[in-house]
Amino acid sequence: ERVPNSLVSATLDIMPSAGLIGHQWRKHGSCSGLDHRSYFETSRRAFDMIEKPDIDAGRLQSFRQDHLSIENAFLDENSALRPEHVGVTCERRFLREVRICITKDLQRFVSCPEVDRRHCKLPEMVVVPAN
Repeated sequence: ERVPNSLVSATLDIMPSAGLIGHQWRKHGSCSGLDHRSYFETSRRAFDMIEKPDIDAGRLQSFRQDHLSIENAFLDENSALRPEHVGVTCERRFLREVRICITKDLQRFVSCPEVDRRHCKLPEMVVVPAN
């Protein structure tokens, strides 16, 4: 079942593409027991729980950064986060995502060894500044 266009449009500020939004629904949302709207509202609440550091600091061009610096920036901005709650992943040589593990009821952060095992192993990765 496709995610309605209205929800895709409303979610693009927290997920960068319609393809990713559809993927998240198929992989996680469709078995969550929630309808489309409730799933993406819960996703937004989880997103809003996290203070996002300005890791690109107004840079206009790509730059290089190691995964621990990015992880530490999130830890510095979010006092309840611990290193075992956060994983930074890369694809090829680019920053892919910062994953933060939260309980399903969004009440607390939890350790996520499966995410930590897949953290970026590169000494540095390319970070593309946000638009």
